[in-house]
Amino acid sequence: MSDSREDIAPNPPRWKPNPDPSSIHVSGLDISAPLHDQIEQIEQLITFKLQVSLESSLYSINLNAFSFQNIDETFSKIHNVLATKILPAVKRYGVGTEPVREAARVCNYFLNTLDFTYYLVLDFILRTSCPDSDTDIR
Repeated sequence: MSDSREDIAPNPPRWKPNPDPSSIHVSGLDISAPLHDQIEQIEQLITFKLQVSLESSLYSINLNAFSFQNIDETFSKIHNVLATKILPAVKRYGVGTEPVREAARVCNYFLNTLDFTYYLVLDFILRTSCPDSDTDIR
């Protein structure tokens, strides 16, 4: 039986550091500039390269709403939805459920009191049935 699947492409060669750093050429770098300025230029080139590759990736998968030019617009839309729809709904929910929460507080207090009373009775029974024992259930 023949296999119709394509062969897996081999991994690209591993990165190896250049033994002679002076032979490294970076396009767009001013080699006559001071070292600090060269480092800043390299960082800017890396940032630009990452931005271009990210934008092309986003464009290729139709996520233009998240491109760098639309970030402010997206944050504005998110803030508007939070301020006008979600927060008022949460406030209405809080006001509407306040009677239920108040009733639950009474039930919670009652159940906690029963629970504490149960432990007191159990402690009393253990101490009276085994007077020589120092049993403490808490």
